[in-house]
Amino acid sequence: TTFLKLNINLGNQKVETELGSYFTEDSATDTTTASTGTYPLPDRFVRLKQLYVTISNIRYNAGQVFNEQDWQRIKASTTTMTSDYLTHVFVRRDTYEIYPIPTSSSNTMTMIFCPKKAISQCRK
Repeated sequence: TTFLKLNINLGNQKVETELGSYFTEDSATDTTTASTGTYPLPDRFVRLKQLYVTISNIRYNAGQVFNEQDWQRIKASTTTMTSDYLTHVFVRRDTYEIYPIPTSSSNTMTMIFCPKKAISQCRK
C-alpha cells in the first residue's frame, strides 16, 4: 500500500503541476544544520507534497516515507548515515525527519505542503 500511496501522490503532483493549480499549496524553507535530522513543521501544515534540498543551485528531492516501520528500516539499513544530499523524509505530528542527516549547515530545504486553509481542496 505504501507503493500505491506514493504513486498516487506523485500522480497528483504531476497533474496539479500541469494544470497550474498551486492555490492549494503553500511553501516554507528551512536551513540545514549539521548533524540535525529533525525540524519543526510549518504552523499551517496539514500534508506534505514535496521536500527538496538545494545544493549549488541543484535540487535534490526527498522521497516520502509513510510509516514508522519503513522509516526505521531506512535509518538502520545503510552504513552512511550523514550526507548533504537528502533522499528521504518522514513526517511526524509537529516535526519532520530527514535522511540522511546533513553533514554541513546552510543548505536550503524547501517544503511544498497543503495548508490548513485549503485542506478541502488538497488531495491525498
